[in-house]
Amino acid sequence: MGKGHFTSSGHFIVLRGVTAGGKILVADPASKKRSEQAWDLSIILNEAHKSAEAGGPFWIISQ
Repeated sequence: MGKGHFTSSGHFIVLRGVTAGGKILVADPASKKRSEQAWDLSIILNEAHKSAEAGGPFWIISQ
């Protein structure tokens, strides 16, 4: 993530689910409060770091 709601400098969060209303649930290692909140997808997309240095801004992890 880039600078914004989740960080002032950058770090990773996990998108862990979607509510029935379409909001995104996250696991934020820096904040239990943010991890318990449902987020608008637009906030996640706008604050996602645009660099592809680490293969992202998003990775898909599956079983």
